[in-house]
Amino acid sequence: MKHLCRVRCNKKNPDHALDSCEYNNCEKFVPDISRGKIVKCYDGDTVTLATIIDGKRVRFNIRMLGYDCAEIRSKDPQEKRVATWAKSYITNMIFGKIVNVSKNKGYDKYGRLLLELEYNGNNVNEIMLETWGVSYFGGHKDKINWNMWDENGKKNNK
Repeated sequence: MKHLCRVRCNKKNPDHALDSCEYNNCEKFVPDISRGKIVKCYDGDTVTLATIIDGKRVRFNIRMLGYDCAEIRSKDPQEKRVATWAKSYITNMIFGKIVNVSKNKGYDKYGRLLLELEYNGNNVNEIMLETWGVSYFGGHKDKINWNMWDENGKKNNK
């Protein structure tokens, strides 16, 4: 039987267009985000950004691109302290603020969008890297001496 009309077929069978979908022939959806509002700061390198796509309010977990910060859930008490300081710093800088997205590198291995953000003309990622982070672009992480940071975020030479 010859395929007469996609519209007619889709009305009879709304899943018809999905029949040809396979894992290997579908692109991963990466939203084109230019601006958003920071609605949560989990730690110094993970935040949640809310934006509007197709008229809907949506949110995305964001892994800040290019740096790594101390982990909130670490068993190391000094790393936890540094993580708390870094979280406080990024929260004070961008929480509740509307930010611009200057780079979008897709998703990390945990499904978070990898973004570079700007606020008030300043690159948030660069500020966090200089103050609280270490350079990181995925892959293996070296052991970090978190004693190099104090409550002001300045890396010292301990």
